[in-house]
Amino acid sequence: MISVIISYSSNEKRFIETLVNECLKFSDNVIISAYTTFFDGEKDKDVLNDICLNKNNKVSITLNDSSEYKTIKDKHNGLRFNAIPIATHDYVLFLDGDEIPNGDLMRDYLSNQAYKQYDALSFRCYWYFREATYQANRFEECGVIVRKSMCTRKFLFHESERWNFTNVTSNYVRNQNQNEEVIMHHFSWVRTKDEMLKKVKAWGHTNDKNWVDLIEQEFSRDFNGVDFVHNYGYNILEKPLFNIK
Repeated sequence: MISVIISYSSNEKRFIETLVNECLKFSDNVIISAYTTFFDGEKDKDVLNDICLNKNNKVSITLNDSSEYKTIKDKHNGLRFNAIPIATHDYVLFLDGDEIPNGDLMRDYLSNQAYKQYDALSFRCYWYFREATYQANRFEECGVIVRKSMCTRKFLFHESERWNFTNVTSNYVRNQNQNEEVIMHHFSWVRTKDEMLKKVKAWGHTNDKNWVDLIEQEFSRDFNGVDFVHNYGYNILEKPLFNIK
């Protein structure tokens, strides 16, 4: 098995329970890493404590103080680094709180243990916008498995964050699938208007665009089939793949 480290922020409540349940299909060491106070100043840990109930000690929470980290990027890096000491397996899957694997497909992918020949692996993913049924017609990449022995402070505290594996080893593979089926699903922008506004005020790309104006424009009308983040086109699913609240 592998360990899973989930970086959790207060803007990911709707995903976290489904994410944990999917991870439990292939891991007995799921760690939710959060701060005592979230990036936006909120304190809403009850949802995390509820998730840990009745999981037979397979899910744990690590809470740390973020005050030593000066930038949003380093706060994200710190979430991953703080959980490494309680990861019990030789490989760690780093996920953000809005990245949900298909647990059955991931279990099958890991079952032949071919991943152990690499230092790091990443996964092809579907990307979603506004609603869990709006699936981009282009693939992205999310979810990174890394050999635990590589997970030093120097590795994780980098401008590239977990993607720094491409700089520290040549022994990696990217955009993995399971028999051509996509394992990972990224719900980064599956949010209400208020949730999107909250997201862009407390993340590492705050200054990249005038997000507030883009969000206001987006919700002034129905979805027009193109997102304002990447300008992807979309397929509309008949129903969501996961039970996202």
